[in-house]
Amino acid sequence: MTYVPAEHFSGRGPFDRDASLWGGFVVETPAGAFYFAGDTAAGPHFAAIRERFGAPALSLLPIGAYAPRWFMAPVHMDPAEALQASLALESQVSIAIHFATFNLADEAYDAPPLALGRALSELEGEPPGSDFRVVPFGEATIVTPAAAPPSVAAQPREFVTNLT
Repeated sequence: MTYVPAEHFSGRGPFDRDASLWGGFVVETPAGAFYFAGDTAAGPHFAAIRERFGAPALSLLPIGAYAPRWFMAPVHMDPAEALQASLALESQVSIAIHFATFNLADEAYDAPPLALGRALSELEGEPPGSDFRVVPFGEATIVTPAAAPPSVAAQPREFVTNLT
């Protein structure tokens, strides 16, 4: 597992602003890389992660808590930016996280998945990174890596996510 960059402030008290790291994780498995972005704003770190680890088989990307943009943009992506992150990563499958848990920002509870749907509908074709899913709470989705490395080709593996 490798700790990777994210764009977000840190701090719990009045005198510890940005005194600690904030990041995500890449887990390399025989079935491909799994990327958990955690809580992050948009930025060049997605292209750097793609360059270092290759296209992830699965990425978990935040789509919520983005409004108002003047305040939230430095720390949280909006859904269109999350789609751009997935495209930069060339993720085989991305799954939306960080939304609709509790009222953290000004957007409506159901706004992030709807905005992601609009952003996806505006794409031309199906470029790498465009399989971006919103998994209903309590349901599972199966992600089968497109091409496993030759050493595991005889034993295909799947990532199973359950967001309960």
